[in-house]
Amino acid sequence: MTDQFHNTRQQIRRNDQVATSRTSATIDKSLIKADEAPEKLKKGILLDLIINDYRHPPPMEDMEKVERNSHTFMISPLKYDRSRSYVEPIPVNYASGYIDRWDANYVRMPCSPCYTTNNTQPPWQMIRQELIQLKKKCDAKLATFEDLKVSLSSHDTLPSISKALRLYQYGPSQKIEKLRCILHYFQRITERMPNGVITFQRFSLPESEHPNWSKSKAPLSHIHLTMSDKIEDISCALQVEFANKYIGGGVLGAGCVQEEIRFCICPEMLVSLLICEKMEPNECIFLIGCERYSSYRSYADSFRFDGNYEDKVAKDNWGRKWCHVVAMDAMYFADPSLQYDMQHVDRDLLKAYTSFYPQDTKKEDDAYFGIVTGSWGCGAFNGDREWKAIIQLMAASAVGRSLIYASYLDKKLVNSFFAVYQYLSGQKARVRDLYRYLERYCTQTNQRESIFEFILKTPISSLKS
Repeated sequence: MTDQFHNTRQQIRRNDQVATSRTSATIDKSLIKADEAPEKLKKGILLDLIINDYRHPPPMEDMEKVERNSHTFMISPLKYDRSRSYVEPIPVNYASGYIDRWDANYVRMPCSPCYTTNNTQPPWQMIRQELIQLKKKCDAKLATFEDLKVSLSSHDTLPSISKALRLYQYGPSQKIEKLRCILHYFQRITERMPNGVITFQRFSLPESEHPNWSKSKAPLSHIHLTMSDKIEDISCALQVEFANKYIGGGVLGAGCVQEEIRFCICPEMLVSLLICEKMEPNECIFLIGCERYSSYRSYADSFRFDGNYEDKVAKDNWGRKWCHVVAMDAMYFADPSLQYDMQHVDRDLLKAYTSFYPQDTKKEDDAYFGIVTGSWGCGAFNGDREWKAIIQLMAASAVGRSLIYASYLDKKLVNSFFAVYQYLSGQKARVRDLYRYLERYCTQTNQRESIFEFILKTPISSLKS
């Protein structure tokens, strides 16, 4: 680890409404041709300097050694053997079995024998019998869409899965392409079942850890800007997923922007729809270890499945792919001018800070791998790209992690963001200075000029007056 990175980390001061239908949102037309070879424009620190220290997955404490003071293993922890990666992980202390717990902090697992139907009968035998009948029809090639619809919609225990029926209804062509991605996944796993572990982690930032932005002395993090790379193609970093507060957004409907596409090329992420509730402003969801199965072309209305993808990413000692994704939801602005209100700024700052907050690893330094993001909350959510860039730079700087900004096909943003970053770095700007810029912009300008233009004409020294 370089001294420069250590010095940055020593500056950390830890104390210091759902979008409307995505089909109706205005999508950046440049992304419709996102399959075309983009110009390879890059700015800032070299990408390798950010990711080189994290080429290997962050090591975790073995599951059976994890402290249990604040949580309970509902199912016995797993032991993954790297030397035998083809063998399915098995539970440690298998005989201890499943803990059927229900209280203020734990929700009974769907497999609990205590679940009953409205007539107090266990539903599992009934579900099993119906699935057996459905399988017989499938084997005989007699199953119809109506059979599938009845099987899914007849059980109130599967509310989220029933939304998958929308994919089979009439609608735009991207529905077919999303189905091709999902069906390709099932084809792959029937040919060879993958082994390993996937983690879905809901994280809530305690109020005691909320930063005081106006007083933060954290220096600006290193940044790398690129217009030729997609977020999912940059490895060895935390990949931001531009989420709806109801995770998955329109993936089971007509939606086909960043979140929905990611869930289609990595279908294991769809499990989160079953277990993750609406996110609060101080919450995010980590999806760790999900494999990518499909390639794709383009975006939104022109999205296309583009064949198989071989995910050769290494696994950590839990058996998880070295793929850490964080789902973080931005605010939706029917009126874009509302985003220039400090109440909304504070909300998105808290969301980004929560999502970038380093999580537990075996060694503290291993938790500070870079963050790869882009125009979060823009496009379908009507956010200002420059505004969101400053917010994410502040959050990454506050937690002491480098920022990789993938503004795919947006040459103007790469150049203008880097010019602003150089200007701020030349004045030795701190996070608190950026917060003052946002405050001043919200209160003292008619906002006809962009936040980048405002910063470039306003010395930091003038903010203190």
